[in-house]
Formats: sequence, C-alpha cells, structure tokens
Amino acid sequence: MRLQLLNTCLFVVLSHLFVLPRAAAETRDFYTRIRANDAPVGGRFTIFAYFLEDVDARLALPEEPGRVLLLVFRDANGNGSFLIPGDLALEDGRGGKLTVGLTPLGEGRLAGFLDKNDVRRALWWVPRSRGEWGWTSPEELRLVYGFDAGPFLPLDSADRDKVAGRISWGRLDEASLDPEADVHRLEWTPDPHAFDQMPEIKTMKEPEYPRAARQYDLRGTVRVVARVNESGTVDDAFVVQTAAAHQLKVAALVAVKKWVFRPGRRNNRKVAGDVLIPILFAEKENR
Repeated sequence: MRLQLLNTCLFVVLSHLFVLPRAAAETRDFYTRIRANDAPVGGRFTIFAYFLEDVDARLALPEEPGRVLLLVFRDANGNGSFLIPGDLALEDGRGGKLTVGLTPLGEGRLAGFLDKNDVRRALWWVPRSRGEWGWTSPEELRLVYGFDAGPFLPLDSADRDKVAGRISWGRLDEASLDPEADVHRLEWTPDPHAFDQMPEIKTMKEPEYPRAARQYDLRGTVRVVARVNESGTVDDAFVVQTAAAHQLKVAALVAVKKWVFRPGRRNNRKVAGDVLIPILFAEKENR
C-alpha cells in the first residue's frame, strides 16, 4: 500500500514536470493548405491559410472574441485557374459553417482569373461563437473550397518566421475587418455608360458539362461577368452570386474566358467593359 502511494505521488510529480512546460509552450499559430484542383475542366491553384498571433496583435479586432485568418491564394501553373470566393467556407467540429467575415486585402476583389504566379490575399474574421457556430482551437476547424478541404495544424516557430517574412505588414496595417462581409457577396453593377453598342459574341464554345455534374444531375444557371477588351477577347471573368455547384461555375468560367466578341463601342470607338452572361446547365436528359 505504501509502495502504491509512493508510485502515485511520483506519477503526479512527473506529470506536473512534463505536462505544464508543454502547455506553456503550446503554439497559437496554425495553418492549412488546400491544393484546389478543378481539373480536367479548369486549372489548379493553392490556398494557404494562417492563424498568427502577430497578425491578431497588429489589427484592430472586433469586440467579440475571435481570431483573424490570413488567406493567400497562389497560382503556379497558369492553366486557366479561377478563384470563386462564394465557394469558400469554414466548418467547425460540430458541422457549423461560417461564410461571413471575408475581406480582400489590398485588392478590389478576389474573384476571377488567376494568372501564372498571381497572388491574392484576404483576411477572415473568425468569431469564437456565433449562433450554431463555435470552436475553442483552430484544430477543430476545416477550410473548405468547393469539393476540397483542409484541417488546421500547429505551425512551428521556424515556419512561422518564414511566413511572417513574406507578409506585407504595411498593407496589413491599412486593412480593416468586416465581420459581416459575406463570401457570396460580390459587388458588381453594370455601368450604364460603358457602351453605346454592347459587345456581341463572335465565336463561342459551349461550356463542358463536367462528368461528375452529369452523374449527380447538377444543374442551374451560372451568372458570369466577362471583362471584354478593345480587341474583343476576355481579359477576366468571375461569377456573381449563384447557387449552382462549384464544378458548373468553373466550367462556365473556363468557357467564357475563351470566347471572342465584337468589341463594344462608345462614341464610335472600341472600348473595354464588363458584360453579364447567364449560362444554363440543364438536366442531363435534355442535353
């Protein structure tokens, strides 16, 4: 009995010796990475996401408890990749989903064509608790983009220093968080004075209906905004709010990017501008 008591006391002492220092050194920096793969219809790009104490300390945070997520979108292959912010979400361990709080960092908008080696950034205010949403550690969260997802893992000090060295802190100092900015909300309104004569489609190829979309009978209308230049080609394209599946959005964007138009005109001169193109993906039996 005395030996058992001695072993118990020794275990408690050793537990305090080894557990407490590890808890004191526990990281508050976390990361995830998603290789967004829209092949074979579209391209591939990478999403990096970081919870960093240094970023939290740098910004004016909302009053509710939470943390800032720094997002970096980087294209490496230049193969027709498109970023669709409306297909981003954060999920907690209980099935809750967060789709508000995303704010572009330095760019007017995130959406659109990602050229080779293009980089775009955003901040995401992630509250600790809101409605059915809640978490205590980032390790409970997943970042979701379309059909891809990544869990958050602790970031060690060496990798944290590398990430910090790539952050444009001056741009970060000028940033402001919008806790209510919806990922689906893409500010775009047609300019009534952009054209006297609208661009007209000259050559087009019907969007490819992705095999998986056919298999699951996914359908809907994708509303694409195409930025048509003075030569009639499409410089950029992005999706405005739509409930269509991710694969259909990608297929629509890839197709429209290759269309050729008769350029729009204003004051009898060719001009660049945006046009809205609704693309219908109908039931598979009707195609």
